[in-house]
Amino acid sequence: MTASALCNQRSLKGWGAQVVTAEDISDIHSLAPCDLIFADYHLNHGQTGVNAIQQLRTHWRSDTPAIINSADPTESVRQAAMAVEAYLFQSHLKSAH
Repeated sequence: MTASALCNQRSLKGWGAQVVTAEDISDIHSLAPCDLIFADYHLNHGQTGVNAIQQLRTHWRSDTPAIINSADPTESVRQAAMAVEAYLFQSHLKSAH
């Protein structure tokens, strides 16, 4: 888990949220539907949070609200988040991917 993901997980738990994580995009199909998807943009093996959001929504047959977390300030990340109707949270912690 990246430093950014760990900080976000601690913050969400501190606010009373129940947090469920997956280490790899292949693990997400075992997750039960939830109220909000919070995904880092850059994931392992060249995958993105956009991929995870699309797969979870398809698997759950739901348009679950989503937030993409990224320290990447590029327009392509903003466009990718908009393409899946996810909010973009600009983090200040860059992961070591």
